[in-house]
Amino acid sequence: MFFDTHAHLDLLPQPEEAVRQSLSGNLAGILHIYEPDNHLTALGLKNKFPGRIFLGCGLSPFAIERDWKKELYLLETLIPEISVIGEIGIDLHWFPEKKKAQEELFILQLEMAKRFKKSVAVHVRKALDEAVRILTEHPTGTNIIFHCFSAGPDTVPPLLENIPGIFFSFAGNLTYPSSAQLRKSAAILPKERILLETDSPYLTPQPRRGKKNRPDFIGYTADALFRSRGEDLEEDIYRNSHRALGLT
Repeated sequence: MFFDTHAHLDLLPQPEEAVRQSLSGNLAGILHIYEPDNHLTALGLKNKFPGRIFLGCGLSPFAIERDWKKELYLLETLIPEISVIGEIGIDLHWFPEKKKAQEELFILQLEMAKRFKKSVAVHVRKALDEAVRILTEHPTGTNIIFHCFSAGPDTVPPLLENIPGIFFSFAGNLTYPSSAQLRKSAAILPKERILLETDSPYLTPQPRRGKKNRPDFIGYTADALFRSRGEDLEEDIYRNSHRALGLT
């Protein structure tokens, strides 16, 4: 059984049907990632699938385009309902000119995670050095999940050394022909630090490219991971998921 540690269920055409179909197959649970203004929809999904849907809420770098300070207050009121704060982080692909504001937003949410003892799902794009610096300077004392980890094997040792509680979550891009370096990263990681996700409806695995991604496509990424390592880690990753999300 697998656990999808990062999916945007409210962006799927028929979220409830997609969840029902996924949970009837090889998925034990799903972490639904959303932003504070979608909380009622998220709570509805959690209540319809008790013990199978868990919630992760945060202000991603894209929130920098909105009134994020107001939304930050709303996020704090939702803390009792969520398992993870995220996805949060730094994106210098889309917003390089707003680096300072992104860093402020990231730090404030890390401080919230520390205060409420919540795991964190981190979004990093073209900003690995910046993210590592901030995570090092503002430790939460909780688990840090690098969502959709996409970096090469040379980054793995310093991340393991500098960020306590780090987990590396692999998505459908692990299956892409262009991702040879990423598969090398997957091959050298300690197995107790590995997670799987779909990032649905994004990053559809190679065998299903052209379709919107769904949680039940997670097996394709698992197969690519297991081939990269030459071992089956299904039970290990299931345990890692619960540990990373603070469910055990």
